[in-house]
Amino acid sequence: NDANDMNLGTAMLAQQVQRQSKKKQVNASNLPAKGVKPHVIVVGGGYIGIETASAFVGWGVDVTLVIARKLAMSKLFTVKMAGWFERYFEQNHNINLIKSTKVTKFIGTDRVTGVELSNGDRLSADM
Repeated sequence: NDANDMNLGTAMLAQQVQRQSKKKQVNASNLPAKGVKPHVIVVGGGYIGIETASAFVGWGVDVTLVIARKLAMSKLFTVKMAGWFERYFEQNHNINLIKSTKVTKFIGTDRVTGVELSNGDRLSADM
């Protein structure tokens, strides 16, 4: 690994993700104007990813949750139960789920401003 690489551990699997930013600082001046909801991207559809996404929603942040599997929390629950949780979070917390996709790159120079996905899409983020 060189200084521009980072190892990202989720659940029991570790993946190497390329990043462009070397700084790890959140600067409030980079957030949207007052009255505009900031947007965050949470990576991982396990328990911690779901809880993190829920916390951000509770703080008034728009959330996109990117998960590599076809169903959130599928390693923790049966398909039926995982499906129920997924629908609950989409409908009651307005979490935007992007499934069967991996984050391949974090984008930004002074801070992370977005991610690139395995399907080639790019998503922007405020923090």
